[in-house]
Amino acid sequence: MTAVAAGEIDVALFTTATQVGHMLLVADQAGVGEAMRAQLATGSVVASIGPTTSDELRDNRIAVDLE
Repeated sequence: MTAVAAGEIDVALFTTATQVGHMLLVADQAGVGEAMRAQLATGSVVASIGPTTSDELRDNRIAVDLE
């Protein structure tokens, strides 16, 4: 999470909608949730395994670049 928030990750692959929710919860608890969302929105390629995961990402303000 902190690596994503710091812009050190070029590509993020999400394999389940549950993973998205857990990652965001932990990031928020660690105080890097907004920074991580911002980095995923502008600085990283976001890939999703399928439509359910893509929907969860979009519901959390994270655009999907590749499904």
